[in-house]
Amino acid sequence: MTFAISSKDLLVDISRPGHLYSGTRFDWNGLVTQVRLDKHTYCAYESHIPMMGSGGLGLCNAFMGIMEDNFDAVPIGGQFMCIGIGIATKTSDEYTFMKPYPVEPFESKITVSESRTVFEQESTPCNGFNYRMHKELDVKDNVLTIRTSLENTGEKSIRTTEFNHNFVCFDGHPVGPDYELSLPYTPEIEIKSGEYNIGLNKLSLQAGPEGNKAFYFFVKNHQEAGDKHFWELTHKPTGVSMRETTDFVPEAFNVWGKNYVFSPEVFAKIDIAPGKSFEWTRKYEFFVK
Repeated sequence: MTFAISSKDLLVDISRPGHLYSGTRFDWNGLVTQVRLDKHTYCAYESHIPMMGSGGLGLCNAFMGIMEDNFDAVPIGGQFMCIGIGIATKTSDEYTFMKPYPVEPFESKITVSESRTVFEQESTPCNGFNYRMHKELDVKDNVLTIRTSLENTGEKSIRTTEFNHNFVCFDGHPVGPDYELSLPYTPEIEIKSGEYNIGLNKLSLQAGPEGNKAFYFFVKNHQEAGDKHFWELTHKPTGVSMRETTDFVPEAFNVWGKNYVFSPEVFAKIDIAPGKSFEWTRKYEFFVK
């Protein structure tokens, strides 16, 4: 069900499409289930009951559902396109990402070497949408790089956003004030649940979430770093850390979590005209301070 790529420092476990995750929210290609640096682990499940909720785990990306001229354009029982997944069947008038839909998955070609894997997926036409995706994951030293290219081979523009949910928890340490989030700017937050200590270019929870209660916030000034945005999360007592750096100006930057998972989310804007393509990169560094 899973395979691994590795460097001298990292071991990265990756699920084969449709095995550990087979829902209709997250891309089936390149789902990273665990990252190991020496004895340290970084990834967690979305739910304290594995595979519940929307079924997320580890570093799993999602394309926000294409609604216009796709889901909204078909009756109940009709089909709509899910990028990275397949053609799904509409079962109600209101779309929700928490609900799995019956799906006819697209095939993915997987090429694996010691330190690199490539996922290639070509969709079948649906509602005027069609695409070809190339996703490459490679590791070198303590860095995992994910490069994605999406080519629009359909009749309609592909307009959506893509983000990696980054379900992380370092060595199983409970999420709370011991975790510090660093950014290239001092965060201004809105639409929040939870209380936070905000300092120069950093933020932490004032207290750990109680029970199964979620914390979350949206960062208003996420575009200040331009196309050199990064976030860095550190467990202060141990120094275990990770950093994600992106090569695009974020459409949004949100954070969500519970007492067992911390999830920073950097959104990429996708707007691809027919015959055009778009490429973007996420670079993850894992280290101990």
